[in-house]
Amino acid sequence: MFRPAKTASAASAIILGFLVLATASSAPALAKEPIFASVDRAKVMHIEGGADTIIVGNPAIADAVMHDANTLIIVGRGYGSTNLIVLNVDNEPIADETIIVRPNETSMVTVQRRGARYSYTCAPDCAPAPMPGDQVDYFDNTGKQTLQRNEAAQAAATGFKKK
Repeated sequence: MFRPAKTASAASAIILGFLVLATASSAPALAKEPIFASVDRAKVMHIEGGADTIIVGNPAIADAVMHDANTLIIVGRGYGSTNLIVLNVDNEPIADETIIVRPNETSMVTVQRRGARYSYTCAPDCAPAPMPGDQVDYFDNTGKQTLQRNEAAQAAATGFKKK
């Protein structure tokens, strides 16, 4: 016995199924999670396919260096977001990532005093940790003192005194 109504509905279901599959396969992939980094902290990123060139959209926000062809080191430089593009030896993109740099919240303490902000790292003792947006004199003086301390440590390590 021939039943054209069911055959038509079965054919419609098959065509609808193919349309759904075609639409699903041409739909854009779900957005990737960004890479989260912290200011002045290094993060390792593994690359498949062998990196040859890396490009950072805004080096004031993040920096990246190649440790080897499959390993990048990402360092947060300032707050915000930027992108990272990795090219292989044939200059073809093998990675295109968003990097979001945010403060290291695990040990940061922010003090607001008369409208001025002061940042400290407390793990467990507190020490100045100036961040962009802190009170200008505090930021500048702490930065100068840190630079002088680092220069003295480097001179002691190499046996030379900077004049």
